[in-house]
Amino acid sequence: MKNYADNITVSDEYILRQLHGKNYLLPIGQKVAARCNSIELNESSLLLWNAIKSGVPRTELINILKDYYQNQNLNDDELLEDVNAFITQLLRSGALKDETKPSVTPNRYFRFASVTIGFTGYDKCLDSSLDDFSCDCGSDSVTQHWLLRPLTYMPAFSGKLIINNRQLTLFLNEESYILMFPSNRHLLMCTISRDGSFAEFFYDHSLESDAKAELFYGMRNAFLVAAQNNGLFALHSASIEYNGKAWLFSGKSGTGKSTHTKLWNELYNTKLINGDINLIGIENNTVMTYGTPWCGTSGIYSTEKFPLGGIVILKQASFNKVEELSEDSRQLLVAQRMLSPTWLSSQTDRNLDFADVIQKHINVCRLLCNTQPEAAKVMKDYIDSKAGACGIGD
Repeated sequence: MKNYADNITVSDEYILRQLHGKNYLLPIGQKVAARCNSIELNESSLLLWNAIKSGVPRTELINILKDYYQNQNLNDDELLEDVNAFITQLLRSGALKDETKPSVTPNRYFRFASVTIGFTGYDKCLDSSLDDFSCDCGSDSVTQHWLLRPLTYMPAFSGKLIINNRQLTLFLNEESYILMFPSNRHLLMCTISRDGSFAEFFYDHSLESDAKAELFYGMRNAFLVAAQNNGLFALHSASIEYNGKAWLFSGKSGTGKSTHTKLWNELYNTKLINGDINLIGIENNTVMTYGTPWCGTSGIYSTEKFPLGGIVILKQASFNKVEELSEDSRQLLVAQRMLSPTWLSSQTDRNLDFADVIQKHINVCRLLCNTQPEAAKVMKDYIDSKAGACGIGD
């Protein structure tokens, strides 16, 4: 790409070609895969394109149009409007890139456990559940910065392909993780710095509920990097509060974690904490769970924190029985149920190490169960028999 005075750059994702006397900017590479349209250039547009490519600054583009429209008595305001309209069209298509550094001063702050997020952008695009985690703090305390940017600012990139499926394509380079979302229509890309301190979200700024949901869950990916870097790990699980402690129920999709927690709520009036994801850390030598707004489709989440009593791995059966597990099984099963990144071997090792620490100081067991009330009773009897401290030092 070629820079010129006001930081507009010509993209290498379009090429200029003449087809039977008409000039077109034709998409190539990823732009073709994204089904971007070709752009026909009339004579004045071609002049502007060639001028920009040659390094002419925006302030001098007016003079090029003056020469072209020399007998039409157009004033500078009209010509400037034409120039801006042309540049805006090409920015939106990706044929031009604006390399101007955006403001990164946060206009909102959110706090999850020890992680403070600074958000810069149009906050009407944010899921309303984030409001419950809003906080007042300065930018000096920010753990991770979220910057919301228009789709027209999506950067070209190179990197090693790490993950490729229907929901996520992940690339890695020296500076960033680059996340693409093939099934999305509104949030198309997220970049996260390798140290987890900065994330950019390229979004169409739609305020529709499905669009905001895409952004909300894209932000979860960035948050989980920052959380992991700060000793906080996410477990795919539904949770309840019982006797002042959180109990997490986890298992493969369809094993009934939501059903089981609802049984507890109905039979024993236990509080439901989160329906899908629980954040775990260590505070003052105690294993803790912390509230986040990410809760799947359940709509159940809490802003509170609780000591963690234990993790129950659910497995479907025709009967109800609690199985105690070996240390290696406890470590492996907890690590396997984590949603914290495993993109690199170092991240996988962090998950394994943390799972090993907590399995030594909380109860981790397997519940073979059906969906009947007896399942909750069997589990409650077991928990009551194992009641004790969950301190790291105990």
